[in-house]
Amino acid sequence: MAVVAAVVAVAAFRAAWAVGVLGLPGARPLVKEIDPVLHRDRLEARGVQRRVLARLGDLPDGVMLRLAGEEAGAWLKWRGRLRAWTASGYGQSRSVPQATEVTVLTPACTVTVLAAGYVPEVHPTAVG
Repeated sequence: MAVVAAVVAVAAFRAAWAVGVLGLPGARPLVKEIDPVLHRDRLEARGVQRRVLARLGDLPDGVMLRLAGEEAGAWLKWRGRLRAWTASGYGQSRSVPQATEVTVLTPACTVTVLAAGYVPEVHPTAVG
């Protein structure tokens, strides 16, 4: 059953990539076409993560971010709230004004895929 769910998730990701990144609904991008874009959007330079600033309200659910003034840690935007990431799952939940400027940790192309309708599966602690 897990294999079927993974296949469905990959198909959904590819479909959202086609719409959001390529602007070609119905296209079927291959992993070998997606991976270089993901790699480019992940890194500024060798070992340096690419990060951008954005307004929280402009970001879709599923994005990982960091709040201003934080040097470490990460938050998941999920169902209108932020959930603190921990190695054992998601911790505290909090509401933050939508106008808040945040540092986006998720690669830009993945943000686009999420905005195009891809809904990631999240750890059960994120939905509680």
